[in-house]
Amino acid sequence: DGMLGAFSVENSSSAQGWAISSEAANSAPYAVRYAIPETAVVEGEESPTTSGRLISAPLHLPSNSGLGLSFAYNIDVVAEPLMEAFELVLLTDLGESAVWAYDAETDTAGAWFEKTIDLTPYAGQTVQVVFAFAAGSSPDGGGSGLFVDDVRVSTTCNPWNCAIDKDCVAFDACTRGHCAGGFCLFAPDPECCSIDEECDDGNICTVDFCPIE
Repeated sequence: DGMLGAFSVENSSSAQGWAISSEAANSAPYAVRYAIPETAVVEGEESPTTSGRLISAPLHLPSNSGLGLSFAYNIDVVAEPLMEAFELVLLTDLGESAVWAYDAETDTAGAWFEKTIDLTPYAGQTVQVVFAFAAGSSPDGGGSGLFVDDVRVSTTCNPWNCAIDKDCVAFDACTRGHCAGGFCLFAPDPECCSIDEECDDGNICTVDFCPIE
């Protein structure tokens, strides 16, 4: 929607850094972009470096399921000497940990890539996701920059273990659970109804009704 939403930014320069952009997106129309500064570089001197961090709001990760962080990125930056670093960092109560870093030798510049990081080791903790990027400057900008899109944290349901059928309690009256091979299986109850018409026995001398609980 053109807004950063649950993310905030920390940029070393007020003129450059992370910002919403419609120039490129994995899921149109917007992505977050870090543009390479266009700055005059004196021959024989190192180009000035800018950096920025795209930081999520605190996320409480559930403790009873598998967890994954997925995101898409497109990086179009001249690797030398502009490219400094692009990494994914997690902020926790114990500090920060780098959980992924961009590898220029395996990714093609200008193409979208999707990455998934296993967050299961952080289950039960409150974390913040940080996309950190640093780069030099260039007279011509050195490429389109870095784009990040489709950031998601997802869970995987763990199997419901059981020993007997009574361990498999369904969440509604029209579902029945049974234990098979140590795991609960659930299926609709064929004798369950939701409206009176489902109880028609074809006998005009009986009153058909569904005793909805």
